[in-house]
Amino acid sequence: MFLFLLILLNIFSYVHNYEGNLLNYISIVDENVRKVEMMNEHKSKVLVFFPVTDYDDLNDIIFKKMESYVSNFRKSIMSPSIQPDFYYTLNIDYQEYNYLNYLSYVFYIETYVGGAHPNHEIWTVNYDKKGNKVIGIYDLIEKNSNILNVFSSVSRRSLLYNEKIVDSSMMMEGTRPSVDNFSNFVFSQDGIHLFFPQYQVAPYSSGTFVVKVGYDELF
Repeated sequence: MFLFLLILLNIFSYVHNYEGNLLNYISIVDENVRKVEMMNEHKSKVLVFFPVTDYDDLNDIIFKKMESYVSNFRKSIMSPSIQPDFYYTLNIDYQEYNYLNYLSYVFYIETYVGGAHPNHEIWTVNYDKKGNKVIGIYDLIEKNSNILNVFSSVSRRSLLYNEKIVDSSMMMEGTRPSVDNFSNFVFSQDGIHLFFPQYQVAPYSSGTFVVKVGYDELF
C-alpha cells in the first residue's frame, strides 16, 4: 500500500494547472490504470487512459507525455480559429506488452480539432526493468548495426501484398531503413512489433499497420 501511495504522489507531483487542477480529473480505473476525463465550455472532451507501473522513472515519462498531449490539445482549442459548432476531442488508449525484462506500451492518440477527420498518432515506450532505463531505437542499433535494414526488409516483405497498401512507392518510402521510420516498436513474446501510423506507408483511409519481426530474424 505504501508503494502504491508513493507512486500516486510521484505522478501527481508533475501535474500543472489548467482550468482548475488536473488532479480533479484523474480517477482510478483499477490498481494499474488511471483515467483523465475532462469536458469544458468549448464543446471539447478529453479521455485519456494510462498505466501506473512499479517503476517511478517509467511513470514519470508516461505521465509527462500524456500531460503534453492534453496541454497541446487544450491550447489548440483555445485558438481564435476554433469554430463553436464543432465538437473537439482527444482520446488516448494503450496496450501493454511483456518480454523477459522488458515492459512495453503502445499508445494510440486520436485528436479532432476540426477538418475532414481526426488525426492519429502512435507513441511507444519500452522499459528495461533490470537496467531501470528506457530502450529506444538507438539502443537496438547499438546491439545490431544492421537492425534498420532487417526491419526494412521484413516490413516490405510483410506489407508488399497487403490489400490495404494502395501505393507501393508510399510503402517503400515509409519502410526505408531510417530511425524515423522504425521508432515505434514494442517487445512482445513472439517478436518485436513495428507500428506504422496512418500516412506512413498508406493513405489515411487504409488505417495503421503492425509488422512482427521474429527475434530469430534479428541476429
